[in-house]
Amino acid sequence: VFDELYTHAFPDVFGEHTVQLSVDGAEGDDIIASIALSQRIAEEYEKIILISSDRDFLQLQIDRNVSQYDAKGELVVPHIKTTNNEIVNITPKQALMIKNIPGDSSDNIKPIKPKIGENRAYKYITENFEGFKKMLKEEPETAEHFILNSKLIDFKNIPVELSQKIVDEFYNLRDW
Repeated sequence: VFDELYTHAFPDVFGEHTVQLSVDGAEGDDIIASIALSQRIAEEYEKIILISSDRDFLQLQIDRNVSQYDAKGELVVPHIKTTNNEIVNITPKQALMIKNIPGDSSDNIKPIKPKIGENRAYKYITENFEGFKKMLKEEPETAEHFILNSKLIDFKNIPVELSQKIVDEFYNLRDW
């Protein structure tokens, strides 16, 4: 199924080699993010393509030449669905900020304060950033929770030793 679906949808991406990488102590997200964020890999590969509809990976588009496609072969771009059901494109950096504020229930990460969802976070980031900063300054507990969420959600906070171990394992697999 993999070969039929993905090599057909992305014929220039998959050659004859597909590998599986597993590193003790690392989740799949950590592995993908560490490879995508590696300076060593960025110097060697001009383009990194992810195939996943997981919105956690949108933040990887901030610094690198990373493209993300879903299983149908459609480009995944950062966006938000407003309360009016309007789809608005946002930057990868905004996507990361918006994810930090309401947390991520699928990863058991709580919002920085009750009743803040994605749409309210979007308004803070795009319409009232000064108000957001003021709230963090006046509410130390909310600020602490924002910092905690950032540490848990932002892939740049993967421990350096683990990230290096992942990249080293990736290079060990290259001797296909």
